Amino acid sequence: MAQNDGSIEEINAALTKVAKRTHPEGKNPALGILIAWGNLTGIPFDVFLAQQEMTPKKATEILSRTLPTTEAKALQFVAAKAYLAFAKSGREIPSWDAGTGQYSFKDTGKVIDV
Repeated sequence: MAQNDGSIEEINAALTKVAKRTHPEGKNPALGILIAWGNLTGIPFDVFLAQQEMTPKKATEILSRTLPTTEAKALQFVAAKAYLAFAKSGREIPSWDAGTGQYSFKDTGKVIDV
């Protein structure tokens, strides 16, 4: 098109048309690559980005993957196993409150109300 003296607008329109056909409608290839990379490194971006709640099904998917080879995958594996253990027992999953973390200049290094 540049050799045929096409205008900048025509070239941009042609490039946009080609770019729109390179991936399925409604899909985001950059997000797909990010999720795939996260799954390889053990970070469940598909759960975080979709703001999904951990469910027994999702925990089972994590556990059915290959054995953990990185710290991130190991942490994800342990978290999924813990979730399933609590889900199977019927007990509530524990949570904790960090408190206010007040610092005292008088007692250096002492944290009050945690």
